[in-house]
Amino acid sequence: MLATLTSLARAKFHGIHQPNPQTVSDYFHLQHGAALRRPLLIPQASNVATTRVSHTRTIGFGVAPYLLSRQVKPLPRTFRERLRMIVRKRFATTLVLFYIIASQATFGATPNVVELTADKIEVDLATSKYTAQQLVQAYLDRINQYNPSYNAFTYLNPSVLSDAAAIDAQLAANGGVIPANKPLFGVPIVIKDSMNVAGVRTTGGYSGFTQENGGVDMIPLADAPIVARLRDAGAIILGKTNLPQFARSGASANTSYLGPTYNSFNRNIVPGGSSSGTATATSASFATMGTAEETGGSIQNPAGAQALVGVKTTFGLVPTSGGIPLNGATRDVFGTNAKSVKDAARMLSVIAGADPSDPNTAGSTVASGHIPASGYLAGLSTTSLVGKRFGLFTSAFKNVSLSTDANNLYQAAVTKLTSLGATVITDPFSDPALAKPFNTLAATFSQYSGSNEPYDIQQWFKTMDPSKSPTSLQAFKTRTGLDLMQQSGPLLGSFAPTAPNTDAGPGLANAAANPDTNQTAFIQKFMDGRATMLAEFRQVMSDNSLDGFFFPEQSAEPGVLPTGTATGTYSNTTVSEINLLGTPQVNLPGGYYPDGTPFSVAFLGDTFTEGSLLNYAYAFEQATLYRTAPTLVPEPGALALIGAGAFAFTTRRRRRAA
Repeated sequence: MLATLTSLARAKFHGIHQPNPQTVSDYFHLQHGAALRRPLLIPQASNVATTRVSHTRTIGFGVAPYLLSRQVKPLPRTFRERLRMIVRKRFATTLVLFYIIASQATFGATPNVVELTADKIEVDLATSKYTAQQLVQAYLDRINQYNPSYNAFTYLNPSVLSDAAAIDAQLAANGGVIPANKPLFGVPIVIKDSMNVAGVRTTGGYSGFTQENGGVDMIPLADAPIVARLRDAGAIILGKTNLPQFARSGASANTSYLGPTYNSFNRNIVPGGSSSGTATATSASFATMGTAEETGGSIQNPAGAQALVGVKTTFGLVPTSGGIPLNGATRDVFGTNAKSVKDAARMLSVIAGADPSDPNTAGSTVASGHIPASGYLAGLSTTSLVGKRFGLFTSAFKNVSLSTDANNLYQAAVTKLTSLGATVITDPFSDPALAKPFNTLAATFSQYSGSNEPYDIQQWFKTMDPSKSPTSLQAFKTRTGLDLMQQSGPLLGSFAPTAPNTDAGPGLANAAANPDTNQTAFIQKFMDGRATMLAEFRQVMSDNSLDGFFFPEQSAEPGVLPTGTATGTYSNTTVSEINLLGTPQVNLPGGYYPDGTPFSVAFLGDTFTEGSLLNYAYAFEQATLYRTAPTLVPEPGALALIGAGAFAFTTRRRRRAA
């Protein structure tokens, strides 16, 4: 009832790129027709004129309409009339309740989507507990109620109920059996708005990629490979999610053209960036899971800030073509945010693998041994930590110190890890056999990582629909007057020579002037630095006979969310080290700070060891079960209207009693 009243009270679902309906439900009814818009005749007492209510409003699929009557007669005065009124009111109430029960019997129970997993959806759809359409509508109702307080979405899919109906039709045609080749069948997901969805604008959080803000809508011709794979696996795309401008914040989405996204656990704490909207939508149960992208922290930070599982993948495991690049030739990876390790493994099984559009993925195949033949879900075990050896975090890996609270939580997590059968090595990176201190290597080549950005984004422009959007940087500049190749602008950094890679800045300037030229020499300089760093990383693993590393993902509690376009702080232990290495990481809940903010721990390993890391994370997750659902707050305006309505109702009853 509260959800219904909230939906009725809200003036509009603000901030999302769509037409101008009053609620999300209205939006989908405008697109697909109303489910329950017929007038309803409610019997009244004989001395009160029967009112045929012509204006009804549907909030959610399979829920009785909220009726707005235009006539109110005074209550009868005599005892007999009052008794007759009571009897007939109860009869009318019984009819309405019967109507609701009949609706539920016809359409099934409304699913509870809070903390719902893909595993549970698979079972529920197969046993006809609810339909895909009912599941999607339940998510839409929750989005309608809470998203105005969290601003996770940039776009909602107007065809999502039709997409769900197609899933229901497939299930019926298959005799109620979930197709074996569709591991995400009927699972509602979200896509980060840096990834192309065919026919839907990609904004990257940048106002210049939105027509209403003086730019131009960037409409792609086709789905990015990651999106196409998710569709083929049966996933239902609910919408696209918010991010900071060009994903250039690891803390928040405050620089987005749509404004900030809020942390589902505490609106005053940074949500993590840059996959802020995906993390909030997933954690708040606006969706089951979602896609994320990382150049330096953008998968792991939002997951850490909102008690999710984040899979930062090996460079080249998942194709990133069709996504707005930041360091496309060197560091960018696609991964997932999910509420459980199983869900994360399920999605990774779908999105991993080579694609001809992305040469970085050439080695990412089952044949090469880089992807488990049975997928990432099959090997999960609660005993996977027994007998394994893990290196612990110290400043010898990255020159940062842990806060007191972060260290206390980390030590508790280490104690739990050892109780599950693991052995820990306290300071593996203080290895005297290393040629150079490991924590000094990142600075020797990191400046080369963005040298090819002009070329990379020029290739992305070519994925646009030429009948709707510019297909080159120059065409974009001509059409909008915006120059993405300017120094220290929204996309590129400084062109000034800076030690130690003094040629990197001027090299970027040259690349900006020649965006059709692939900067292979600078890419190679980066890859040479990666090879040196990776060799030391592997030497540490070998010298200490390690199966992986177990780190605190955070070095301190996530910071307070600032106002305006200031981005806030998110302090971590592995950025940008693992991004420069190109190695994977799985982070997951590791407890909570004293004020209730989530703390995150991480399993790290060598390239293409996602299967092992997910297995370790699963054992730790099942032994601790730290993930809890956040308590959401509705839109303040809606609460005020609900309160006003309740006050008016109480006042009217008091007046009648008087």
